[in-house]
Parts: sequence; structure tokens; C-alpha cells
Amino acid sequence: MCWYGDPDAYYQYSGVNHQPRPWTTELQSVRAEVEQQCRCVFNSVLANCIVTVETQWVAMRIDEKELGRIR
Repeated sequence: MCWYGDPDAYYQYSGVNHQPRPWTTELQSVRAEVEQQCRCVFNSVLANCIVTVETQWVAMRIDEKELGRIR
């Protein structure tokens, strides 16, 4: 699991708490661009590699109450 974010942006999954890794320069750049386009502020990003039976990349939405409401 790749969890990057602000120091206080903890993530809990399956009862395990994860502390975010610090933002990289590249992720900070992407974050700034996405925030500008979305007119939203993001405190973290989660990236998982999930492979289907056909071994293709798939998009996934994590709807966990700890992450707040998904719009």
C-alpha cells in the first residue's frame, strides 16, 4: 500500500492504523494541479496496485467511514 499525505492524515484499514509517508516532490506537484482543477483540498493519497484475473489495471473506490464522506 502506498499512503502519502500530511503528517496527521492517518488511515485505518481492517483495524490497522497507517501513518502516511511524506509527500514527494512529484506528488506535491500532482496534488497542487488536482486541487486547482477540482477546487478541493486533499490531505492524502492512497495508491494500490489491484490486478484483475485478466491482469489489467482497474480503478477502485474505497468507501471507508474513516475516510469521510465520498461525494
